[in-house]
Order: sequence, then C-alpha cells, then structure tokens
Amino acid sequence: MDGMDAIFYYLVQKHHWLPRNVRSMSIDDLCFVLGEEMANWRAPKESRDID
Repeated sequence: MDGMDAIFYYLVQKHHWLPRNVRSMSIDDLCFVLGEEMANWRAPKESRDID
C-alpha cells in the first residue's frame, strides 16, 4: 500500500474512523490531522531520491 491509500489506512487504523469519512476529507484537513505526527518525520533513506 502506498500513496493516499496508505494515509487513509493509517488514519482508519489509528483513530477508528470510517474509511468513507477519511476519504472524504480535504487535503487541508488531512494535513491538519497529520501535522503533529509529521513534524519531525523524515522518509527512510532507502526511499529518498539520492543524486
């Protein structure tokens, strides 16, 4: 699972929200609910573009 499906799945699992409710959220709302958790998050090294 990747992309938005992974985000939706995470929120459903963590908060026990209904999938239809999570999928109906705007990008601004998704950023808001994920904001605190994502504050110090970095992508794993193996998934980053390395030039």
